[in-house]
Amino acid sequence: MKPPWLAMGVGILLLSWGPAAMGQSTETEELNGAPGTLAVEDDGDSQRSEMAGDESPFDGLSLQWSGYLKPILIFEMKDFGDLGPPPRENFEHLGVRTKIRLDGRLRDQARIHVNYLLDFNEVNQTERTVADDGNLGDVRLIEAYVDLLSENSQWRIGAQQKSWYEFNGLADPTDRFNPRDNSFQSYKLEEIKIPETGVAWSWFYTGSDTLTITYVPVSGVNKFSPTLGGFYSFLGYCNTAPPAANTSNSKYALEITGEAGGFTYLFTHISGLNPRPDFADDNLAAALAADENKNCDNAEPDEIGRLEYKRVESPGLDLTYAISESMLGKFDVVYYDMPASDKDGDLGQRDWYEYLVGAEMHFGGMQVDLNLGQKIVPGAVETDDLNLDDRGQQRTYFQYALLDQPRETTNVVTFKIQSRFGDAEWLEFKFDVLLNSNKNGDIVRYRIRPEFAVYLAPNDALLFRMRPDLDQNREITTRRLWAELELRF
Repeated sequence: MKPPWLAMGVGILLLSWGPAAMGQSTETEELNGAPGTLAVEDDGDSQRSEMAGDESPFDGLSLQWSGYLKPILIFEMKDFGDLGPPPRENFEHLGVRTKIRLDGRLRDQARIHVNYLLDFNEVNQTERTVADDGNLGDVRLIEAYVDLLSENSQWRIGAQQKSWYEFNGLADPTDRFNPRDNSFQSYKLEEIKIPETGVAWSWFYTGSDTLTITYVPVSGVNKFSPTLGGFYSFLGYCNTAPPAANTSNSKYALEITGEAGGFTYLFTHISGLNPRPDFADDNLAAALAADENKNCDNAEPDEIGRLEYKRVESPGLDLTYAISESMLGKFDVVYYDMPASDKDGDLGQRDWYEYLVGAEMHFGGMQVDLNLGQKIVPGAVETDDLNLDDRGQQRTYFQYALLDQPRETTNVVTFKIQSRFGDAEWLEFKFDVLLNSNKNGDIVRYRIRPEFAVYLAPNDALLFRMRPDLDQNREITTRRLWAELELRF
C-alpha cells in the first residue's frame, strides 16, 4: 500500500473510531485568526478516563483529539528574470496531508499537547520529478510539550511555538520567535513555523498580566526552499552550513503581557541567533565580483560566497486598542541590534527596525484588515544608489531581497478582506494583498492572493478550497494554483 493511501486510511479510521471512543465533538473553530486551524478547549473536566478504580494512575486524565485529512494539489510557474535560471512550471505538491492533534489534562497538575502533520507528496521537491517510494513521506512536528501547573505559574517543557500578535492570519513584525520552513508550502503559519525545543516559565502575577521567560539551548534557523537554494547555487553561494549545536547558539526570550488604560500590550525581547542568514564578510566582495558564468560547479574557492547566522538583540512592543465594538486598532514596533563587527563597509549588515500600524474592522458580515508599516535601515545603501548594470551590484540587489535581510528602507502595505455568503454561510471569500516599495514609492514587490472556500457539511467539517496566487518579488515572478479538499475531525 502506498503511503498516501495509508495516510487516508489512518485518517478515516480515526474519524470513525475516535469520536465514539473518546467522546470528541467534531465541531471546529479558528484559532488566532488562522483559517482552518483547529482549536481544542482546554477544560477537560467533562471528559474523564474510562479506567475503573480510584487507584488507577490515569484517574482524572482527560484526552481530546482533532485534526484533518486533505488531498492537496499545488501547481507553480516561476520566472527568475534576466539573472536567474530558465523559467519553469511544475507540480510542487500532489498528495495527502493528515494532521493529528492531541490535548490532555491530568486534573489541575499538568497538560500535554502533541501536534503532528503527516505529509505525503508524489513530487520530489529537490528534483521536481515523481518521487520514488522512499521519498514520499514527511512527518512534521508542529508542537509537543508538557505544561506543569501551579496556582499562579506554569512550566512548559518541550518543542513549542509562540504566536506574538498574529493579525487575522497575517504575520506581523514582532511574531519572530520561531524560525520558518520556507521549503514547506502551507497558508497556515503554525505549519510553516519550526518549533523551538526549550523551557518556558510563566508567572501570572495579576488576573490579566503575565511574565514569561523562555530558554532554548540551541536556536533553530530558517530552512531554504529548494527554489531559493538552487538560485543561490546559480549565483555562486555554495557553502551554507547550519550553525553548530552548542550553547553559544542558544536563545533567550522575554514576554510581558497585560492590560492598561484600555490597551492590551505585549513586550518581547529576544537574544539569540537571527534565524535568517546573512552574508559572511570575508568572501562577500569576491563572490559579488565573480564573473556571471561562475556558479557552484565552476567557481574557485575564493569566488564562492558563504552565508552565516549572527546573534541579535531584538526588543519589540505590540499594542491593541478597541476603538469601537466594530474596530480594533493596532501598533507594532520591533528593533534588531546587530553585532558591531558586522556593520563595517557599505555591504555590512545594519541595525534596523520595523513598525506597523493597523486596523481590524467588522461591518455587514465582513471583516477588513489594513496594515501600514516600514522597515527602516539607517545609513544603508538604497537600491537607487546601485548600478544594476553591474553584475556584482545586481547580485547585491537580489540577495538582500531574497534573504529578507534589509539593506534599504522598505514600505509595507497589507490588506485583507473576508466574508461568508449564502443562507447557511456555505461560501467564504478571502482576498489579501501585500505591497513593498522603496523610499521613493517605487513598487519592488507585490503579492495578490484570492481564496474561495465552499463548505460542504455542517459545522464546517468538510470544505473545498481553491487559491490562485501571484507574487512579483523584484524580477522573480511566481504564479501558483492551490486546490484541496479538507475533512476535519
